[in-house]
Amino acid sequence: TSRRQRQMCIRDRYEIPKNWRWTTVGAINQYKGMIVRPDRTPGQRFELYSVPSSASGAPEIVKGAGIGSVKKTVERDDILLCKINPRINRVWRVLQKTQYPLLASGEWMVIRNRRLCAAYLMWYFRSPQFRQIMCAHLSGVGGSLLRAQPKWIRTYPVPLPPAAEQQRIAARIEQLFSRLDAAEQKIQESIDGLEIRRASLFHSALTGDLSAQWRRAHGDGDWSCVHLGALLLPTERRKPDGETFRYIDIDAIDHRWQTVRAPKLLLTRKAPS
Repeated sequence: TSRRQRQMCIRDRYEIPKNWRWTTVGAINQYKGMIVRPDRTPGQRFELYSVPSSASGAPEIVKGAGIGSVKKTVERDDILLCKINPRINRVWRVLQKTQYPLLASGEWMVIRNRRLCAAYLMWYFRSPQFRQIMCAHLSGVGGSLLRAQPKWIRTYPVPLPPAAEQQRIAARIEQLFSRLDAAEQKIQESIDGLEIRRASLFHSALTGDLSAQWRRAHGDGDWSCVHLGALLLPTERRKPDGETFRYIDIDAIDHRWQTVRAPKLLLTRKAPS
């Protein structure tokens, strides 16, 4: 389909308020940067926005001598879209953590527009809707070799609210995400507490504390410690006979209840060993 047909198809799927308007990534992007060779100033420190460091949300602070390839200059509030395997949602807003020159690796496409709210653009580019568009036109054989092409990214639609509304939307998203993060933290703390209580329960059971009251009431005898081999029945090895046999492998065990739930029925001629 043509570029215009693709854009109309995407826009028809999402209705926007009447005081908003549709535009494209290319139409709003005013980025003009330079390509630099940091290793030519080996003693200079840089604030580097690399793809690996995006996972931590903290740029690398590194001297030019430690940067072995060309980079592009960026500025505060630039938005970085990762071109590598866009199924991984890597969108970064440059915040300038230091006073060192700001650099970004070539795997980022840089979006810059000082008249628009950087936070709004960042959240939109992180949205599932935009991520779906990003994954529509990829090149490469798969995995880390997949690439989004800037020529296509420039045509992707962007819903643009009035400036004040962009600010309100970004602030509201950050407020709600903060609440979600807090709720997630509480859930994780509950899970961690459950694991601690579960471990404590096992410890009490296996040291006799859990049944101490019962033993006192019933006058039961002392515990004893034996080797595992003393408790096991003798085992034997033999080849299966008959046309079929029941086979218990790892998949046949229900690990939650510690029982054999689904032994397989195999043909004897296909016995694993």
